[in-house]
Amino acid sequence: MKVWPKRSGKPANPLRWRELAQLVRSFVHASPSFWVEMSSSERSKYMDPNFDTSGYIDSGHDPDFDPDFGPDPYFEECAGQGQLSCTEKQVWYVAKILWPVESSFRRVLVAQEDLIEYTTLGLFAVGDRDLGYLGRGHVLYEDDPGKGKTLLATVPSKVLGGKWERFQGANDNVPADLIGGWVVDVDENDKRYFRFVPGAAFADFLLLDEINRNTPSFLGGALLELLGEGKVTSRGITYSTAPFVIMTMNWIETEGTYRIPPPLFDRTMFKIIGRPFTGEEYAEILERTSAFVDLELKQVCDIKLVDEIRRFIHKNVYISKGIRQLMGRFIRISHNPTDYLPWFHQKFQAPIILSGLSARGATHWEGAAKTYAFRRYRNYVLPKDLKEVLLPIFRHRLVFAPSVLEFFADELSKTNPEDTPEPLRKVLKEVRTRFDKINSSIAADVILRTLVEEAW
Repeated sequence: MKVWPKRSGKPANPLRWRELAQLVRSFVHASPSFWVEMSSSERSKYMDPNFDTSGYIDSGHDPDFDPDFGPDPYFEECAGQGQLSCTEKQVWYVAKILWPVESSFRRVLVAQEDLIEYTTLGLFAVGDRDLGYLGRGHVLYEDDPGKGKTLLATVPSKVLGGKWERFQGANDNVPADLIGGWVVDVDENDKRYFRFVPGAAFADFLLLDEINRNTPSFLGGALLELLGEGKVTSRGITYSTAPFVIMTMNWIETEGTYRIPPPLFDRTMFKIIGRPFTGEEYAEILERTSAFVDLELKQVCDIKLVDEIRRFIHKNVYISKGIRQLMGRFIRISHNPTDYLPWFHQKFQAPIILSGLSARGATHWEGAAKTYAFRRYRNYVLPKDLKEVLLPIFRHRLVFAPSVLEFFADELSKTNPEDTPEPLRKVLKEVRTRFDKINSSIAADVILRTLVEEAW
């Protein structure tokens, strides 16, 4: 690992007053009561006073960005606004590892910003938090066929090394297909014995393609243990394996598919939905894929360093009691949001959400917010970080009443946004500019985004 050179001249100074004032204003704007209620000792935990921001802004001490990936736009933005607040070790992690990984994704995939950003966050985030185990931020892609979901899933193993496996969903899959099985072998003494042959679950990166084609009663238990505990069990023997899992499903082909159980959803950090391509983006896809046969992606680091960064984020990115209280309040609202969604309840004439975010989901939300802040060269979490990652955290965890999403997919498709109250009018206009049609998944997003606007 490269060691940053020590700065010459004066020792590192605290943040300048101008830059500190900008940081204070950003806190107050995000949540006035949150900043005011903290003591001076609590405030000091947000910033590393030994990190000399002016050394990067004024003296040209920019990170030595790899020319293959270019400078990180987030660093330039944060440095220009005087909002860097982290140790030099964090700068190295983000500038030399996270940014090159994200940049590699951008070389392969056209336009799909959400898939790129949240896959990067999932790779380095901590999801489940158990005794002696920090779970990974597994992701689920849902979109039309041919949008680059499977293509993007192959990239992490190329830029981070490690073993990659693909497991195709099918209604007759059983745990042994995923975990591996026992075969009869013969030793050097011609004595027969059973030998375990590991399956796809023992990869470093695992693509579960068309996850909703697996029969939940056949494969569900094995998937829950793998995603939630980083282990698999065969014939009473438990093996440790903790792959980063990318799942895909599409909303067009529904024949032969099954509803994904909520416990499996709950062990998945992000559900990411792509958007339609423009005409220019289709042309860019044709241009870019014509050179794929000769494209070589540079390996950035190995799996051990990824795990080191995940532990660093978990231990060193600060989140205050006030932020956690804000999270708890919104989670509680998600279980009974009737007062915040009057238009939807008036239309459906019954409760529309049966269950909100779970305690496990809360740990995923916090892990995602920490990584989001870390990616932006901060060692503390702001309320806006929670809000930025909220939609892909919540959208697959809310349990809707039967037929609610189908009802509102039809209702929202024919409703004039001008005939709806704010903030639904704003949300509906934005959704219609981004998506060609409103299906069940998009209807869930409209409901959730309206809830955020009303209750945040």
